[in-house]
Amino acid sequence: MGNRRHVSPAVKEEVARLSLDPGLRVSDIARETGVSENTVRRTLDKWRMRGRATEVRPPAPKGRPSALQQRELEVRHVNGSLELSDRIEGEGNCGQFLERRAREAPNMALSDLRIALHTEFAVEISVTTIYHTLHKLGLMYNDSERCLAASQNETHEIHDEEEEESTPAPKRTFEEIDKERRAQFLLRAQQPEAILIALSYAGVLDVSISTGTNAAAVFVSRVLDAMRTFPSPHSVLIFDAARVHITAALKEQEGELSARHVHLSQNQRIVAYSKH
Repeated sequence: MGNRRHVSPAVKEEVARLSLDPGLRVSDIARETGVSENTVRRTLDKWRMRGRATEVRPPAPKGRPSALQQRELEVRHVNGSLELSDRIEGEGNCGQFLERRAREAPNMALSDLRIALHTEFAVEISVTTIYHTLHKLGLMYNDSERCLAASQNETHEIHDEEEEESTPAPKRTFEEIDKERRAQFLLRAQQPEAILIALSYAGVLDVSISTGTNAAAVFVSRVLDAMRTFPSPHSVLIFDAARVHITAALKEQEGELSARHVHLSQNQRIVAYSKH
């Protein structure tokens, strides 16, 4: 049985001619032409709808089909941002638009181009298609999240030469990143002791207590400042946990805690924590 995708036009015309004989069934036509019965049915359906058994199609263009050649846009570059207007005939297609934008703002992310096209024109174009289009134009484009930072800096330098260049943020060490992750994990636990430890991980508190009541008082004040910075429904319990920690740390040195900083009444503590 022949595949319907490889059936020659002559066979399809023969199927249509044999179907005119009322004494022949689909199975008889399939046996005569050497194709399957499903192929005969599909051929006859197309023949009845189109008036002919064969379909004449124009040759498809070579290469990968691209959605970027189907719309025409007008683009303006205003203050380092992308501004798209209504579609205007004769202003060029998306391929020309991408080439122009890639040369004007080489640090613009491919994802920003995709979002802008989707927002203004409801065009669903993948980042891969945009990348291949630019690659065909001879432009190597990197998909990053830097957006228009470089082009914005260049615009500011042109309009204001006296403005100081923005210094990049210092790179954090692995230990700092690990402490921040631990702090976030412990803060999500919403436990008094865990939050106290989390604040110490975040660098807000110094859990290591030195000897003497003055150091304990400084630690308690840091606890209060930290709880104002990081409000929590367990503020009173956090303070109690800090007091227990200080007591255990100073007991070995036979020290005593300052009553002015630690032994607060319940009402005083509530008033202090309600100022968050």
